[in-house]
Formats: sequence, C-alpha cells, structure tokens
Amino acid sequence: MRRRQTAERIAKMDCLGRAKERFDAFESLDYEVCESVMYRESRLGKNYPHHRRRIAVRWLITILIGFSVALLVYAMHWAVYFLANVARLDLTMNILTTTDDKWKGYFAFLLSSLLLASISTAVVAYIEPAAASSGVSEVKAYLNGVKVPKVLRMRTFIVKVVSLVFAAAAGFPVGKLGPMVHLGAICGAGFSQGSKTLRADFRFNRNFRSDHDKRDFVSMGAAAGASAAFGAPIGGTLLSLEGTSSFWRGQLTWRTFIACIAATFLLNLLLIRFNFEINVVGSKSLIDFDETSATPVQWRMEEVPFFAFLGVCGGLFGASFIYINTYINRVRRKSYVLRHRALGAVVEALILIAIASSLYYWLPAVFPCAPIARFSSADSSLVSSISDSSDSSPALSVKPRAWYTCKSTQYNEMASLTMVTQEDAVRVLLRRDNNDAFTGVTLITYFVMLFSLLVVTYGAYVGGGVFVPCILMGGALGRAIASVLQNVFPFLSPNAGVYALVGAAAVLGGVQRRTISLAITILEITNDIQFLFPVIAVIIISKSIADSVTPSLYDAHLALIRAPYLPEEPKRNTIENFSVRRILERTHRGINLRQMPLALSLPQVGVSGPVELVATDHARLNMSR
Repeated sequence: MRRRQTAERIAKMDCLGRAKERFDAFESLDYEVCESVMYRESRLGKNYPHHRRRIAVRWLITILIGFSVALLVYAMHWAVYFLANVARLDLTMNILTTTDDKWKGYFAFLLSSLLLASISTAVVAYIEPAAASSGVSEVKAYLNGVKVPKVLRMRTFIVKVVSLVFAAAAGFPVGKLGPMVHLGAICGAGFSQGSKTLRADFRFNRNFRSDHDKRDFVSMGAAAGASAAFGAPIGGTLLSLEGTSSFWRGQLTWRTFIACIAATFLLNLLLIRFNFEINVVGSKSLIDFDETSATPVQWRMEEVPFFAFLGVCGGLFGASFIYINTYINRVRRKSYVLRHRALGAVVEALILIAIASSLYYWLPAVFPCAPIARFSSADSSLVSSISDSSDSSPALSVKPRAWYTCKSTQYNEMASLTMVTQEDAVRVLLRRDNNDAFTGVTLITYFVMLFSLLVVTYGAYVGGGVFVPCILMGGALGRAIASVLQNVFPFLSPNAGVYALVGAAAVLGGVQRRTISLAITILEITNDIQFLFPVIAVIIISKSIADSVTPSLYDAHLALIRAPYLPEEPKRNTIENFSVRRILERTHRGINLRQMPLALSLPQVGVSGPVELVATDHARLNMSR
C-alpha cells in the first residue's frame, strides 16, 4: 500500500515537472496597466489636446484595420477564383469537351491540383510553420495572455495568405473564416505596433506599444477578419467576444463593431466598383444566396422534432470529428514533426490532395446523369450544355456540372458538388427550389467523403479552416434527411434547402461550439431571419451533446500546441463542495530540524511590547544574514 502511494506521488511530481517544462516554452503577457510613479508623471504631463489626439489616432487605427482586411479578402478571393476555375476546373472541362478523353482530363486535373498543393504546403513547411491550420487556437491563446511564438509576425501573415489561396484553389477541404481571424489579428497587431520584418515603425502609434493596447487591436482585427470573410459585421463582433477574447470592455465592443462595419462596407464597394458580378447593391457577402423561390419558404411546428434530430446528429458528428482529428494530429506530430518535418509535411499534403482529386474526378462516373430541368424548377436558364456549365464568368447564378457520360441536356449530381468551387457547392445545397436535384445516396456519399477528407486535412501543414466544409457537410446531411422525410412523410412537404441550412448550423455547432455568434453569422450570410428559432435550437442541442463528449475544436488544438490556456471557469465548478481531506495527504511528511528554541525580541510597529518568536538555529542563521 505504501509503495503504491509512493509511486502515485512520484508520478504526480513527474507529471508536474513535464507540465512545467512544457509551459516554460511560452511567456506570459502583462495586460494590466502598470501605474508606476513614472507612468503617472507622464500622464499628468500630457495636456488635453494630447488626449484628444490619442483618441483620434485610436479610431484611425480601428478603421485602417477594417479597410486593410477588406482589401485582403478581395484580393484573395480574386486569386482563388482565377486559380481554381481557370487553372484547374475549366482546364479539365475544356479537355473533356474537346478530346472526350477521360484519362487525359484526369491527369490534367490531378497535376494542376498537385502543383497548387505543393506551393501551399511548401511555404508553410519550409518558411513559417506557424502559418499552418486556421490559427484561431493561437489567437485565442494570445488573447488569453500567452505569448505564442511567431503567431503575429508579418512573415506568418504572408505565408498564410499564400498557403490559403493555393490550398483553396487546389481543392483542399478548407475554409477561410478561421484563417481570416488569424490574418485580421495580425493586421491589428501590425497597425498598432509596427513590423520588424518590413521595418515599419509608425510614429502615430507610439502611444499604443503596451500589451494592453495591442490586445485590444488584436481583438478588433480578429473580428474584422471574420466579418469580411462572409460580410457579417454583427457575427464578427460576437465571434471575437464569444470565441476568441478573454478580456472585454464595453468601449471595445463599439470600436470592434466599427472595424467590422468598415471592413464589410469597403468590401462591398470594391465588388460593385469592379463589377465582379458576384454581389449586388445591398448584398452582404462573397457567398450570396439569391432568392429563387416563387413564394417565401416557411417552416412548420411539425418539423421541430426532425430539426432536433438534426441537432443530435450534428453534435455526434462534431464530437466524433474532433476526437478522430485530435488522434490523427497526435500521430502526425510524432511521425514526422520530430524528424524530416518539412519534407514529411509536403509529402503528406501531396498524398492527401492526390486522394481528394481522384475522388472528386472519379466519383461522378459512378452516379447516373439526370435531366437538367430537375436541377431547378424556377430557373429555366440553367438548361445549358457542358460548355455553358464551364463558363468562366463569375456570375451569381449556379449552374450544374455535366460530365463526360452525360448528354448536353443532362447533369451529374456528384459533379455538381465536387467539380465546382466550395462557394458554388454551398449555393447549390442551400437553394430552395431544387428539392429533387440530389438523391439521398449522392448526399450521403458526399458527406462521408468530405468528412473523411476534412478530418485528415485539418492540422496538416496547410493554411485553412473548417467553416465552409462544415456548411457543406451539414447541408448534405440536412438534404439527405429531407429526402427521407419526403418519402416517409410526404404530407410534411419538407424543403431540402431549409433542412440543408439547419443541418449546416447543427454541424457547425457540434464542431465550433459557439452559440450566439454562430447563429447570427449564419443568418447574416443567408439573410433568412425567419429561421432564427430552428437555427438557434439545433446549435444549442448539438453543442450540448458535443460538449458532453469532447472539447471544442479550438480547445482541442490548444492542448495539442501545449499552450497554458486559462479557461474562464474550472472544469468542475464544485470548489465550494471540497473538504480539507480532499487535498491533504494520508501519510504525514515532514523535515526534521534540530529543535533549538530561540526567543527573539523584535520591536513591531503598532504593537506595545516585544513579540516573542520561536525559531530554530537555521532560521537564526538566515536572519543574521
């Protein structure tokens, strides 16, 4: 018994020692204002105009953060569109149209994907590994008071932009919300502190060189990045408040919202000015959902149990995704991070994109062709040939993909999801007028394929997030359930687009574990306020179920990077129920010293008479020094 207790104590001490070594790799940030004598004298020496200039400069930096993020999103979207459509998808479709050689088209599709993927992962592996993955966990740790190395450097910024653009163009199942949070945070830190890499030392921001001020600007930048990614200023503000920031003030809310408004406003101006035709005046984001239904679509109370079932499925799939992904990333770090890190990362990424490209290309051959009139009952302009479906115009209308086995008046269900960009696939799944566009088998196959690819890809040396892939998975899951309900309960007349929206909210809630900010972001993206109740309900259900199994995705990756993150509350909120015996040892352990009583008379201020202290000769020796 005593040996077992000794072994347990040694194991605890060894665990604490390893934790200390792990935490020693990080430094803490001082977010408290140090009100020293020098600080007070410097503040008292400033006059009223100086304080007014300080306030004006703070607002100027806030607006500059929003504008810079908007310019970045606009440039990245153009780059992704050109590389994904012109250099990869349209090239493949043109080869299939002109030569009718499926193998030649496959090799063109595969080689273009491999080239783009190699650039995406090589810049991360060889130049700046801190730019890998989404970066939300690192920003969250920084805003918690942990100085994560290189997370806010300009080199990380440049590498992440390049990696995200080429990864999205190559066909990796990656989203841009998480990376834009990271990039926006770097913009906030750069405008407030300057950049050593670019040797930029702005004179106007010298009053904001403290950790306290930098933290606020990083929070603003993270929110502006999220809002610019999808044109959701309210959702971006709430995301920074709920998902990333550990310190918040009422004044910071107002400044953060202004930064988000500036980012969204400038982005829409750029889209209108340069006639990108993916947005119109009054639209909200780069993923805009046109109203194609002749009558407004509503939901009924009879559908609430099925919405709840979607929430349960989203929570279970989200928890299983995090569990599997965490295990894969642990194996990944042990396999090639410690040896041949860069080369192993590039080889892994090339293997992943080769598998993904092969699935994207050959899966449509398994599924039959369908009449193109079934794709949309409200838009007759969608009846087009294969050459029309591969048009390079970035128009808002969504056209189905034909395939080498389909006629000019047919389309392929799987190709309409895999041989298009992720934004086009989202629009297809969330349409309200194409209930019969996809069969249940197609949707389930697409869900399983995307789940498998995403769970392996996230955490590799590729810049990218999970927001858009989760929308795709949830949309496919929701449409599959709507297809089953249409066959079992035809009197419900379920709308597949509505169930796709609710399914997307369920999967996102199970993976990201955000409530208010996630619901508002989804409603801002889709402009469907009438679905506020089902969206919030499924998010709460999926989050509750997933929380009982695993932590959130970003918390799980915080544990992987071994950052000493301090949560708002302890894991078990039962401190008041603890008793003394819960923390005491059963066996007494002490240090035997030579007991030589010594009476010392020390005058104490405010005490009449001497104070008798009993000490050992060891203590007397220390006091004599």
